[in-house]
Amino acid sequence: MTFPEMGEFPIREELPLQYYRDMGRVIFHWARLENELKDTIYTLLSIGRKEGRIAVSNPRADQLVQRIGELISIKGLKTNVKLKEYGAAVQTLRTARDNIAHGIWADHPGSPNPVLQRTSGSTTEPGRKKVSARIFPGAVEVEPGNMRTTAGQIERLIKIAVTLKTELKSQIQARQKESP
Repeated sequence: MTFPEMGEFPIREELPLQYYRDMGRVIFHWARLENELKDTIYTLLSIGRKEGRIAVSNPRADQLVQRIGELISIKGLKTNVKLKEYGAAVQTLRTARDNIAHGIWADHPGSPNPVLQRTSGSTTEPGRKKVSARIFPGAVEVEPGNMRTTAGQIERLIKIAVTLKTELKSQIQARQKESP
């Protein structure tokens, strides 16, 4: 349930233990996803992790997917992963992860569950135009288990990233064997 107007509701000082566990799952899996995507770039550039951490900046995960696509194109490689759709899924889950990691938890009289308040980005007031979330915070009720679902979706993206990296690595190795 989305609450169109946050107002001045009490900020929570504690959450139920399940929420902390589920938040941790999301953040843990997100870090793993970013690592796999960076490793894929290092593979495409034929550099090690140490060199990669020095030479490659730390873009957002959706930007990593875009860079992977560009490198695949430059190198003339192929993949069965539909990078446009994959990138869109990464972007959607990045937004969810950012809300979980940076949102403020509050109590709302219309919800028995903790409510996640967003104070960055923009929200749309009912019947009005977009407005800064700093001025007009948006809020979403977070039912127990919702974050676990998000973590599961991120895990699926990790599996795709691993498959993509493996696929590209085998093509690169085959080319290296062909070249004297």
